[in-house]
Amino acid sequence: AGAIDLFSWSVFERFFAMLFHAASGALLGYAMGSRLMGFSALLIGAILYHSLINYSIIFYQKRLISVSLLESGIAFLDIIFAVVVFLIVRNARHDRAQ
Repeated sequence: AGAIDLFSWSVFERFFAMLFHAASGALLGYAMGSRLMGFSALLIGAILYHSLINYSIIFYQKRLISVSLLESGIAFLDIIFAVVVFLIVRNARHDRAQ
């Protein structure tokens, strides 16, 4: 009673919310640590992407899309974002090692 189903949309959404926050934190931490000139652009990009994710719920509330489409779309974008961040950081570490 009161337990969250392990395969519910809320658990699915929380997993990808954590993935997004970990990836954006890693990207901004990398940019700050390496004194990357494009830090402001990365910060603004992360803020805009975060806003897009937060406000996409309006499409569900207006009944323009289903919850499954909303969460699947956000999950897809979060996976792409995490992979891009991983590649940026990995390539930068690889370049510094050489």
